[in-house]
Amino acid sequence: MKSMLIRTIVTIVSFVFVFLQASVANAADCDRGARVAADLFRAADGHARERNCVDRPVHIQRRRPGRSAVERILGRARYAGCNVYKTIGGFSAAMHASWNEFADDNWATIGPRKLEFDTLQSGTVVNPTRRTFVSAIPLESDYAKITLTKRGGRSTTQIAVCSHGPDGDTRVEHSTIITGDRPDGYQWSPPELEGMLDRLISIQIQPTSAARQLGYVLQVNKGPLVEPVEEEQPSSSPPAEEPSADNISLPGGPTQGVQLPTSPVSLPGSESSSGGPTPGASDSVPAATGSVPADASAAAGQCLVTTTRRFPEIKLRCGLSVRDESARISEDFLADCPLIAGDTVNVEIDEQQREIRITGRASGSEWCSTSYPPGYYTGPCFSERTDASTTRTLTYFYQGRKIIETVTPQTCDPARLEPGTYRVITETRVNNPDQRSKLEIQEAGLRLEGDEMIGDVTGLLSEPITQK
Repeated sequence: MKSMLIRTIVTIVSFVFVFLQASVANAADCDRGARVAADLFRAADGHARERNCVDRPVHIQRRRPGRSAVERILGRARYAGCNVYKTIGGFSAAMHASWNEFADDNWATIGPRKLEFDTLQSGTVVNPTRRTFVSAIPLESDYAKITLTKRGGRSTTQIAVCSHGPDGDTRVEHSTIITGDRPDGYQWSPPELEGMLDRLISIQIQPTSAARQLGYVLQVNKGPLVEPVEEEQPSSSPPAEEPSADNISLPGGPTQGVQLPTSPVSLPGSESSSGGPTPGASDSVPAATGSVPADASAAAGQCLVTTTRRFPEIKLRCGLSVRDESARISEDFLADCPLIAGDTVNVEIDEQQREIRITGRASGSEWCSTSYPPGYYTGPCFSERTDASTTRTLTYFYQGRKIIETVTPQTCDPARLEPGTYRVITETRVNNPDQRSKLEIQEAGLRLEGDEMIGDVTGLLSEPITQK
């Protein structure tokens, strides 16, 4: 009886020990993958915008809640359409090139390995090092299946499988501990990963015992890929609403007959005014063309910039028109003091061709005459999930069409900015499964000058662009 009690106690202690180890794996082992994913999503956003393939409609192979069978449903993919539409090329190659650039510069202390799909990857991990695999391209499938096979070594090893979303959210999908007494050939194959569309997957392998090493063979297979939609159809998952005068926060007030809301916060250089010369304005360089509504001739030669989010394509509001017009500007136009939402521009109208040409900025460049030191800057950063909706706020620092840095709600870490001129765009996206999603945009300009990076300068800039 006494020996049975002792064996029971030992069994319970062993179980608790393994359980605590598993809890550590659950809590702490997505950090490296999350850092890599943040850089990759920043690159993906830039590459997708260049190819105009963000939020493309696709057919998704997905299980509806409460059903086991996979159904083909219509939805939208933030990045997956960049790979499956035949008319869009180069996205995968661009992402692999970005991986190589980051691996040389940003990830020296992480040393991640690229997670390849539908193939075998093998190796040996030696304690105290850990091996981190991260996929290079947002997944074009809603599912993935992982199998890890032991091939030699006697170290007890922690395994963590995580997924990372484009808005900075990270999930621990599965974790386990493979004890050192497991035989060669032992396989760990957790349940299929679900909800993986547009996410990145990371896998961490970390030996923890004095036996030092574990040999492994890793295989990750994708589920059915999304398929392109040849013709636009109503989506079962409503797309995010495009920015317009009704959901863009713009400085100033009534402009050219269109009543626009005042920005709820003060941005450096966001105040609009009319009159007086402005830095960077040009009266001779043609910058943009676009279709003109029938009543645009009433604009008296000026239009309002409503967003530059898809630069070099911008949105203009002209005359008494109640809708925005798209126009494409040359990338070097006003490069030293770029256009931002809230600026007004001088235009020429070609009545015969029904086209509009931007000839220069009329007002709104006051921010260009104020400079700040280079350093660490942050912007609005927020994440909230309720039963009714999900809200995420990110801030992007652009130069031209390239995203230089991003402040994400995953960590809200400040961005390290070198000297230069930046367009700062804050996006607040509210996703509601029962209603049309909403996207709110704020824009500002920021000029940094100086030879030395500075540290904390409290209150140097007003919200939502602040320095840390």
